[in-house]
Amino acid sequence: MTEQDNAELTRFPETALTGMLLLCSASGRILYTSGGLRMLLEEDLSGRNLNDLMEDRAVARLISEVQAGRETEFECTLRGHRFSCAAAPMEGNIRIELFPMSQKGGVFITMNASRYLSREINRELSLMLPTVQKLEQERGSRETALIKRGIYRFIRMARDLEDCAAVENGYLELFYSDEDLTALCNGLARRAEPLCAEKGISFTTRLPEAPMIARIDREKTRRMLLHLISNAMAAQPDGGSIVLSLKRRDSEIVFSVTDGGNGIQSEVLGSVFRKYDELDPLKTGSSGVGFGLALTRAFAEKHGGRFILMSNEGGGTSAQIMLPAEQDHPVDSFHDIRTTYGGGLDPILVELSTVLDVSAFLPGK
Repeated sequence: MTEQDNAELTRFPETALTGMLLLCSASGRILYTSGGLRMLLEEDLSGRNLNDLMEDRAVARLISEVQAGRETEFECTLRGHRFSCAAAPMEGNIRIELFPMSQKGGVFITMNASRYLSREINRELSLMLPTVQKLEQERGSRETALIKRGIYRFIRMARDLEDCAAVENGYLELFYSDEDLTALCNGLARRAEPLCAEKGISFTTRLPEAPMIARIDREKTRRMLLHLISNAMAAQPDGGSIVLSLKRRDSEIVFSVTDGGNGIQSEVLGSVFRKYDELDPLKTGSSGVGFGLALTRAFAEKHGGRFILMSNEGGGTSAQIMLPAEQDHPVDSFHDIRTTYGGGLDPILVELSTVLDVSAFLPGK
């Protein structure tokens, strides 16, 4: 997308660019692919042409109808997903809203199903945890720590599943508060450093000395950073280094997580944002369902920011989250941003549970 295209997009209200949406130029070039559609297709179609995705005759008819000021409905298939579509003129461009036909307009069923599943998983695991903790106090065995780690991992998976469904359905919410990002990063570092040290990984920071205040969703921002730290730990299971940095660059705040691992193979790099893709757990010591990077990008973009992943095979990986330094969103005074993870579990251990050894869950840890 060119700078001119991006400037054009800023003229539209945010509510007009949510849901499953393509925004195209008058000639059919795709200017914008919404986050929900991008996550479902696991591909950003921006920069492509409608002719690449549909028959030329169908595109010509669509453009003709919209240029005449008429709304039009049609069906199409994108990356194996069948959609019912509604196209309409929008300030000289073409706005196309897509509805997955497999759900027959009932996209909310998927959202509600994920919420129900997540709630039930959290409830059942929260009921199990006191029993495990009692056994832990009585026996302090490695077996109870193994069960405890499994509970943390299931809770993380349930939370990520619900958020992925929210992104795909266009219902991801952010709850803004004014936060000291320097303090937030220092807090993560104090917890992550000893956990990394147990795996032989050095954890260092490059943070400003002064407070850096910005309006963010605290929970989502913390989870983005923990997803990246988790990936960096998985990339170097036998030792290495992780650097967490924070700086302001022009109108953006930039978080970086850099590791000293072997990097990502070039043939794999293009697929790392696909859900359910995960590196071989036998090689990395990690487990999971591959939601982390997809959600990190979705959370960053929902903030109005960007997420960039840079990696050289054999030369480590650097992940950058860039968020706007100034947000005009109102502070949400009614939502508890310190979201609990079922039973009030430690969110650091929850988010890093897929890469931590059982010893991190032993009594006294």
